Amino acid sequence: PRARSVRIHGNSPSEGSRTGSGLLSPPVQPVLGNGQRLVSPAAMAVDPSQVQQPPDARQVWEDVRALLHDREHGQVVYQTTANAIKLANTHFQHPEAKAFLVKCLHPAINIMLDQQAARLDQENFQLKIFIENALTDAVIIIQKDLAEGNTQHIKTLAQLFNPRRNFYKGFKTKSFHQVPGNMKARSDCILIFCRANGFLALVSAFSQPQLVPPNPSGNSSEPPVSRWPGAEDVRYLITAMGEAYGDGQVLREVASRFADWVQAEIGEMGEEQLKAEPFVVMSALIRQLRRLNANLGNQSDDATFFNFWLDVTLTYIGASSLPMRLFGWEQLAEVIDEACGTRTPAKLCRVQGAGNSAVNGVYQLQPLESDSRDEDLRYTKLDDNTGLLLTLFQCTIQQTTSKWWFISEADINQPGTEKDIDYYKHVQASNIRREPPSTGWDCCTAQGEEGVMPPPTCVRLDDDGRTGCGAIDEASLESTLMQRMLKGGVLEGLFGDSIHREIVARSGVLLTFLAEARGLSMEHLNLVWSASLQQSEAELVEEIHQLIASLVPVLNGDYLVHLLDAVRISISKNEQALTGAVALAERLAISNALAVADLPAEVLDSVLKLYWELLENPAPTRLVPKAISAISNFMARSLQSCPNSQHHVVFLERCAVALRASAGAASSLDWDEASTMSALRLMNFVLKNFPRHALGEVAGVVNMLEQQQQLSDLLSDEIQAWQQRSQARCKIAADATDDAVAIAAPVGAAGSAVAQATQRLQLWQTVFGLSKDVALSTDKLAGLWRLLGESSAERELIMAFLAETVKTAKLVLKREHAQREAEEAAKQGPQPAPPLPALTMRSLSRPCFGPQEMAFVFRDLICSANASLMDWTSLGPRAYDCFQAYFQFLARHDQQASAGAVAVAPTPGSASGGGENGGTMELGIDTLWRIVLRCRDVVVADSAKRDLLSVYRDPGLGSQAHFLDRVYRNLSDTLQDLRQAKVSAGGLSAAAVGVDTSASDTRQLGLGVERCLSLLRGA
Repeated sequence: PRARSVRIHGNSPSEGSRTGSGLLSPPVQPVLGNGQRLVSPAAMAVDPSQVQQPPDARQVWEDVRALLHDREHGQVVYQTTANAIKLANTHFQHPEAKAFLVKCLHPAINIMLDQQAARLDQENFQLKIFIENALTDAVIIIQKDLAEGNTQHIKTLAQLFNPRRNFYKGFKTKSFHQVPGNMKARSDCILIFCRANGFLALVSAFSQPQLVPPNPSGNSSEPPVSRWPGAEDVRYLITAMGEAYGDGQVLREVASRFADWVQAEIGEMGEEQLKAEPFVVMSALIRQLRRLNANLGNQSDDATFFNFWLDVTLTYIGASSLPMRLFGWEQLAEVIDEACGTRTPAKLCRVQGAGNSAVNGVYQLQPLESDSRDEDLRYTKLDDNTGLLLTLFQCTIQQTTSKWWFISEADINQPGTEKDIDYYKHVQASNIRREPPSTGWDCCTAQGEEGVMPPPTCVRLDDDGRTGCGAIDEASLESTLMQRMLKGGVLEGLFGDSIHREIVARSGVLLTFLAEARGLSMEHLNLVWSASLQQSEAELVEEIHQLIASLVPVLNGDYLVHLLDAVRISISKNEQALTGAVALAERLAISNALAVADLPAEVLDSVLKLYWELLENPAPTRLVPKAISAISNFMARSLQSCPNSQHHVVFLERCAVALRASAGAASSLDWDEASTMSALRLMNFVLKNFPRHALGEVAGVVNMLEQQQQLSDLLSDEIQAWQQRSQARCKIAADATDDAVAIAAPVGAAGSAVAQATQRLQLWQTVFGLSKDVALSTDKLAGLWRLLGESSAERELIMAFLAETVKTAKLVLKREHAQREAEEAAKQGPQPAPPLPALTMRSLSRPCFGPQEMAFVFRDLICSANASLMDWTSLGPRAYDCFQAYFQFLARHDQQASAGAVAVAPTPGSASGGGENGGTMELGIDTLWRIVLRCRDVVVADSAKRDLLSVYRDPGLGSQAHFLDRVYRNLSDTLQDLRQAKVSAGGLSAAAVGVDTSASDTRQLGLGVERCLSLLRGA
């Protein structure tokens, strides 16, 4: 009978095809456009009754059916199965052959592909040949079936093209040695399929919808059913087609039509259909489609594939299933890479925030040698002051396709080699984008490298030097992507009711893209920040903060100011908003997102305002104390990086206003001491963190505050007002209890009374130690001494403060001595100039008061014999260290003045000048006697005893007669006091003899006796 011819994609039908002896007629070989002949058998429609079947074929097929259920697959099984497949190919048109193929072809091929070709080579080479023949016969059978419009063997064809099957890929031994497989067999299958024009038949079969039989009513038929075999099978088919097209075995039209069909099928899938496809498989399939379209040139002349990819991605993102949404966001990152990969390389980019400040700055793109996208980019920055030429460049790693980025000082003779001095590198940059990566840089710290933590961020600049890409072509993929994201409300959905931590973690690439493309609005920034304030899940809030931190480097100045101001305004809303602002500020501080030295003036102003208000507010110290440390460190770096001292002056004036309010609230028992403590701490903080280049202005700023705010009087008034409030609170607390014991101010957010006094004295130390024109007078010192003398803790605190002045004075004398030596050396002849010492806050510090005031402190305060002014009974080591420092410093000062070593006037009461209370040495000796006899602290008493004996051992300082006289006089006085105590115990009242006979006093008298005897033993 005459065969019915079928036209396939315009090929001429095969006329006069006949069957004979049950065999197919020779195939027609059409000539393709490139002159190559491919075998393309026409689809044959033959009357099954006319097809003859050899009598042994049926038996072979029956045997194979039975053997496929046998778990023991020996040589006979594979040989028989291969023979059965060959017979089915020979008698393809026979119904029993087709029935055999439907039932047995797929399991038989699966079993064969599970074998390992390398082991068959070693064990039974003939068996390998049988399998190879069966695979090629199966390919021809499937091509014939496709030519008839059937797709029932597509899964088998996909497995024949699956490179992961054991027969193809090989295996690893126990020693991890890779044994090669038989990839040639797979290549042969693809080649045979191509030569039989199988891909043309495949496309034709898939293009025809399969109709189901009419429904029982017979009125209509069901809608066409897709022939979609599943993403995994299509993945292997399109991989094989891509390889064949690359080898020139498949026409571009065929490959393009197949890609279009796959894209159309995926594009029509709903959420449920996509949900059935594994994400890994779908990702691989899209990747193969992307590669095939690139090879076909479809991506360069139209955006069909990009739009398809974006549509599918948005379908996943909008799904109700969380895993589908997560997969969609992962795909979106690749879509954005694809869109950004079409950008023209930026002419300028800014490196900022690097620990090595020499790296920071604007780099300029060097001319490209070609239009090839494979050419590595190179940016350079020349420092006109130092002549340092730095290069920011892309480097293709040898024997790989990976492109790393480096910031280096290139070697003059061999740039781009190991001879370069590397600062920072990025090893995971996208090969698609042609621009330096924004974040993720690593610090190069090996020997010979110059990287310093933290690593930088790199920001693309437009031609005007603004952050971002500049104007985007409306016909570009970037524009398409941005419009689809904005019109689709993706951000609104992301930060809406269905917000999820994992999705937020994947959304940074989208917000960064929109910011760079100028598509991110201020309303979007408000949406992101508001979302963080409305969440109770700590992990989710942390992800949003991390997202904002990653977004900050790519925001333009006005947008960044808007964001920072929004965060600052929310501080006063509620405790949750305050905590959120603190957490974000901490994240920005530790992530190096805000490169303060490179920020525009208006952005720097917003940054400092935000961090100042957080530090000024006492609540964060109570709510999130750990965050305050990071915020303080960042604020210190920011203040030190300011271009001038303008912000410092503003902040100091705000502190002065707060302190003036405290000074005027002496009678306000409910005064917020925590706010005052913040003002004290911050004034000290600002004064210590002036910019390095503006350190010389600090004294001038202090003088200005003295003139405008009367700073020295303000500090005195404030500490007096605080002390009055503390005493009033103590009185109320004592009156409210049965045990009227004097107590300190209540411990609260401001801390204990000692902590509050410490904070004030630290500020005094800073303020009065910065300017010679603002110093402590004797009146202020005496007033401070009286205020902080209610307890031994306060007395030791002020004595530690006074001791710092001596330490500073010693440092000043040391610096002056070094300067004089340098001047003397210069007079002797030409000498190399010594290096100038670095200007620091410590080098600027001066004593809080001068020599006259130091003598007053020693004579009238520390060495006072008036117990109401100075009682050594309960004092400890810090108090004695203060006495020792003043005694030694003033004694040495007096000796130098007497010898004419220094041109200074004798201090009042000095050894050389005398005085109403005696010289320094006499005052010191008298005080040492009081300390030895009265101090209950054993360590202090022992130190004083050693120092006292040391003084008397020096013939020029004391005498044995004086020592013995003082010992026996003290013993006599002590024994007299003890006798009085005994008389009182015998019946006389204490009031009658005027002696306090408390047990404490008796123990004190006994301690004096013991110390006198100890001195005698020591002498």
